[in-house]
Amino acid sequence: MGVVIIGGDGIAYEYLQGIFSRDDLYSAHILDIPIVLVPAGSGNSMALNTGNTNVETSIYAILHGRNVNCDITKLHFTDTKSQIKSQAIYSVVSFSWGLFANVDVGTNAFRWLGESRFVYGTLKETITQKPVLARVHILKKKSPGVRELQETRTPKSVFERNENGELVFDANKGWVTIEGKFLLLVICNVSFLSSDCLMAPSAVLNDGYLDFVYIVNDTPSRAKLLDLMSQLREGTHISNFPFVKCEKIRAYYIEPLEKDSEMVVDGEIAPFGVVQGEQFQAVATVKCQPHSE
Repeated sequence: MGVVIIGGDGIAYEYLQGIFSRDDLYSAHILDIPIVLVPAGSGNSMALNTGNTNVETSIYAILHGRNVNCDITKLHFTDTKSQIKSQAIYSVVSFSWGLFANVDVGTNAFRWLGESRFVYGTLKETITQKPVLARVHILKKKSPGVRELQETRTPKSVFERNENGELVFDANKGWVTIEGKFLLLVICNVSFLSSDCLMAPSAVLNDGYLDFVYIVNDTPSRAKLLDLMSQLREGTHISNFPFVKCEKIRAYYIEPLEKDSEMVVDGEIAPFGVVQGEQFQAVATVKCQPHSE
């Protein structure tokens, strides 16, 4: 038994929000039902990261694939003006703000181009270069505040609870703060964001960590930035450009220091505000190719 999703990351995103809203999520063992993704969207990130690159490979996965546990990121957004916190949003692909969020949102009208829309968007954003001003707090893989990971469907949060029972951020629990102008800010659960964008080469579907890829307080020339973008296909942008940083993190808390701009979760526009996100290990189940890792 399984669920077959035909579409792009947006359909998978909607499915995820749906199942996590169910009261019987755990009692009915819904998270144990494997998801098979058939790529029919623009980015198809989740399908690519499970080895399902086309209809044929997806059918093969249905017949002969193996079940693999998949991490889930739980996010909350708090409006900077009203201080109202959004309902939880669940993600399997990425959170982005700045350059790649602008590429996603700015090319929505060109979805008919398929993945080519991202080429156009990337060229445009490379020319304009609009960094975002933020204070980003991260809990690194080896931070003293990180609890030991356990493969459980009901893991403990790394955030603290206040007197109202809400999960809140405590900067004194081993968090690292990075503040400045972020030209690139992408937090990935998977390695490929599209077939020609290996954003986080070291990302693993079920290691319990996110890969935070960023450029902060650095303004590379347009030529260098174009060179960087050309290396996304092979994932060499991190090793070949010292100003591109990558951190393995368990959780993050982002404070915008500017007015509204686009934030994106799994290719979908998210509420703008303070972002609170953390990774939960091996929560969902996906159907992968027999040989995929």
